[in-house]
Amino acid sequence: MPISAIKYPSINAKLKAMYSRRLKKSDLIDLCKQNNLMSVIAILKNKNTNMKKLDENADRQDVEKALNYEIILDLEKIVKYLDKKDSIIFQILISKYEMNCIKKSIELIFSKNQIDYTISVWTENIFKNLKGIEHVANLNDLMKLVENTKYKKIIEKYIDENNVNFSIFKIENELDKLYFKNIFDTANNKELKNIIGTQIDFTNIMWIYRMKMYY
Repeated sequence: MPISAIKYPSINAKLKAMYSRRLKKSDLIDLCKQNNLMSVIAILKNKNTNMKKLDENADRQDVEKALNYEIILDLEKIVKYLDKKDSIIFQILISKYEMNCIKKSIELIFSKNQIDYTISVWTENIFKNLKGIEHVANLNDLMKLVENTKYKKIIEKYIDENNVNFSIFKIENELDKLYFKNIFDTANNKELKNIIGTQIDFTNIMWIYRMKMYY
């Protein structure tokens, strides 16, 4: 029996229950076959009780926001069962979602797209120190929001470069490296380090591909 199951019998039972309600492989295949968003929403509403409130005419951002909120609800359920030490590790694990908020914000600034409300669901519920990041119009505003975070030095290191697209890529690259370093250093057993190492290798392959294709 895994040590985690012994240490956290309650959370192990909770995770099994959460896992049983997940979308199955057949559901994902069915979703991929749909040629319009309304059909996708209909399937999600049928498969997940929390999605039943989603309007059948919702747009992509509404759907993504609802799916993100599902993740947040699961994270909030899990963290209640963790002790202080494991809670710190868990915060490192979910920091990837915090970094995604920053990445999306930077992309919105440079592409001058409309506000992405899929970010706000995270900053309103978990990463409240970044609240309002979906509204920032320039890098100066962004720097004010991340002033007291570990991400400040990474962002300010590249914001003055002329090649905007390459700057975005390098910022995302540095954020990913920070995440993997933190999680790898925190891993307390060989099996977990091997799993993380495999994910790092996969990410490196994706970086190489992006470099060759776009830069």
